[in-house]
Amino acid sequence: MNEVVAGAGLFAFISSFLPWYGSTVTVLGLRSTSSLDAWDSGFAAWFAVLLLAGAGVLALLGLVDGRQRRSIPRWLAMLGLSILAFGLILGRWATFRDQAVLQGTSQHFDISVGGAFSASGGVQSGLYLCLLAAIVAVVGSIRMPRP
Repeated sequence: MNEVVAGAGLFAFISSFLPWYGSTVTVLGLRSTSSLDAWDSGFAAWFAVLLLAGAGVLALLGLVDGRQRRSIPRWLAMLGLSILAFGLILGRWATFRDQAVLQGTSQHFDISVGGAFSASGGVQSGLYLCLLAAIVAVVGSIRMPRP
């Protein structure tokens, strides 16, 4: 299971560079697209990525040196980091909506005015993939063999 958690940490780090939230505006045929990755999406997003990467590093340490030399078991530390990361990602997903409401839009929006103007936006693949990595890390940590 160390390999699973390490892979989830690496996958989360890679997915942090993909778009987490994006929008597109078209005016008279001119199109503009904007997106945010985890590093531009606020503390909860990038800290969750770092937590998952930390869980992955702990898992790699378990592969290299299987001995337990800490007062907190490694599987429990990985589980705690993974659960906290999962909660932060869910919280960030929910707060995308809060920001959108403050700006007068919904979390996912799609507006069109007769073809002259259209706008759309919402949560994108990077957030979903990082959330998946957090779930995999939690499950991998739970299924970790206990000494």
